[in-house]
Amino acid sequence: MRKKKYNLENRKHFVYFAIIYTCICVMVMAFTVFFQYRAYTKNYNITVAKLCALIHEKYPDVSDGSIAAILNDSSIDSDDTNLKAADKLLKKYGIDMEKDSAVLSNEKALKGALWLDIFLVVLFAGGFCIYIVLIRFSFKRQVRQAADYLRRINQGDYRLVMADSTEGEISILKGELYKTAIYLRESAENAKADKLLLKDALSDISHQLKTPLTSLSINLENLEGNPDMASENRNRIMRRAKRDVDNISHMVQAILKLSRLEADVVEFDEKDTLLSEIVSEAADNVMALCDLRDIRLSIDEGSDKDACIHADAYWQCEAITNIVKNAVEHAESEVRIGFYRYEMYAEITVQNDGETISDEDKKHIFTRFYSGSGQPADSIGIGLSLAEAIVRHDNGYILVEDCKKDILKDTLNEKNECSGTRFVVRYL
Repeated sequence: MRKKKYNLENRKHFVYFAIIYTCICVMVMAFTVFFQYRAYTKNYNITVAKLCALIHEKYPDVSDGSIAAILNDSSIDSDDTNLKAADKLLKKYGIDMEKDSAVLSNEKALKGALWLDIFLVVLFAGGFCIYIVLIRFSFKRQVRQAADYLRRINQGDYRLVMADSTEGEISILKGELYKTAIYLRESAENAKADKLLLKDALSDISHQLKTPLTSLSINLENLEGNPDMASENRNRIMRRAKRDVDNISHMVQAILKLSRLEADVVEFDEKDTLLSEIVSEAADNVMALCDLRDIRLSIDEGSDKDACIHADAYWQCEAITNIVKNAVEHAESEVRIGFYRYEMYAEITVQNDGETISDEDKKHIFTRFYSGSGQPADSIGIGLSLAEAIVRHDNGYILVEDCKKDILKDTLNEKNECSGTRFVVRYL
């Protein structure tokens, strides 16, 4: 449809030019004929005037009325006898009534006018032909330019200058080439970035898997090489092997979840969900870890029980679980969770009484496989990265703050101040 539209526009432009050009030609030719007629009439009248003056001089008895009657008598043209007599008379002077003009100056003017008319016709025809040639030349030039653009694209040069584009089919082609160039450039840049990310990810995954796999291999070799090993040592090695297998399993599951999120293949079941339900399930998920580390996990009594967000409850629970788990791993004795609803946003806060996070670690805390200072030996550094990706999907973000106030004074021996870290998960 678009192509037909531009074809119609081109045809309209050509028709408009042809009409205007023809009108100009007709007007010029009309003015030329008009002035030629004026010159022809002037010469004819001068000759007739001379002839009348000569008649008056030779024949004074002939009146002006008689001469005027002869000049204006239309019956002479239809009288064959008079016409033959006139033709015979003119032939005596070498004038052919059918071919020659009795007035010599008119004969010359007629030939000049004929040459002028021929010149104007050739001039206008040449102008029209030049217009057609220019159109063809412009068309071929634009085709060559489009071909050059395409060749540059094939060579990897996507810098196309489209400032000289005008309306027309070639301009449509050049516009499509420009969009193709932009698309190919973005695709090439994205592919290059994806390759770098894949390379870094594989390198990180290889590095993260290397430690537990090496430990697992050593433990299995010890079991295989010492069949008479004491049961106590065998059980200890088996526990280590099981721990390594659990770490590998957890890492693979976390990587798969994060990869699915980044590939945008996760189907989210978004609905209104109470923050209290998300926090309660996340707390249940880390309760065993809290018991193991002797950490008290509590929920702020001032939390808004009716606060809710529109999100996928399962994935948000996964995100909050990872954040709470990180807080438990770095806590000294307590972790507190709160959830609140404000006019512009809702938020979940997770804070502990452990060491604060350094400014350098805060810059990279959500980077995949990042291991900051004070990280547990079995930490793989992917939980917070996964949490950040999930929260970001539901139009949220995570803040990391130092808390050096009396946020936990009621549980930390009534201290007025304490050090620790607070994660603020905010949903807009």
